Amino acid sequence: MNIRIGTPLRTIIVALAVYLGSYAHAQSLPDNPPDQVIAAAAATFGEYSTGYSLDDFIKSALDSTRPVPPGSNAETPIIVPITINRHPHGSILGGPVYPSQLITSLVRMSNIVCIGEPLKSWTYPTAEKTFGVTIYLVKLTNTVVPDKLNDPSLGCIYIAKPGGRFTYDNKYFFAVDKDFPALTLHDSYLFFATRVGPASYKVTPQQTLKVSGSSVIETSVEHLYAEYFKSRNLDAIMREASDAWNQSDAARKESR
Repeated sequence: MNIRIGTPLRTIIVALAVYLGSYAHAQSLPDNPPDQVIAAAAATFGEYSTGYSLDDFIKSALDSTRPVPPGSNAETPIIVPITINRHPHGSILGGPVYPSQLITSLVRMSNIVCIGEPLKSWTYPTAEKTFGVTIYLVKLTNTVVPDKLNDPSLGCIYIAKPGGRFTYDNKYFFAVDKDFPALTLHDSYLFFATRVGPASYKVTPQQTLKVSGSSVIETSVEHLYAEYFKSRNLDAIMREASDAWNQSDAARKESR
């Protein structure tokens, strides 16, 4: 942090507070997720089971890797994509849904609706060791629908998605759902997330919207509803999600 001679004391104090806050935040990020979060994420996304192991994918990719061109740095990792599309996109919402019912359907399958910023990520094999799962530490910036079973004062939650990057024999390998790219750290997303454990959730392509300002700028899959989301104001989407949750919550209470 650079401070010039003659800078007003008030400005110095404010700058120092911001700097220390940023430093403390950076230092507070965990080295790894809690064991129960890893276990919950690894047991998720069973639909990506391929019947054979991730190691077999890697060995196959190694066999098909072209030799390093002469003059190249032999220590440079070789990027070999391993792409599988295993997600039943049409079934996640229980069949075709009219655009006007889309947000209500997403809310019904979610335990929390929030806007968050991924701060850090880790990749682990699934429980069957046939695919990968990436766990993101997500800082909550706006919770539209809170999860009553998790402490809202936590400030951060863990969100898991299928796919991820592995390192093997000095090479990078990607286990990828081609319709669900990796989340970008420090960008903002609107999540309709499903609980899988304490402060731990999973998302599918339909449950993940990249946002900026008052708009949805990118959906994780270009399905039929992509343009519907992009044409909507973000505040309107969040109000509709909140209303849908309140209505479903009231309906649940009446049925008891």
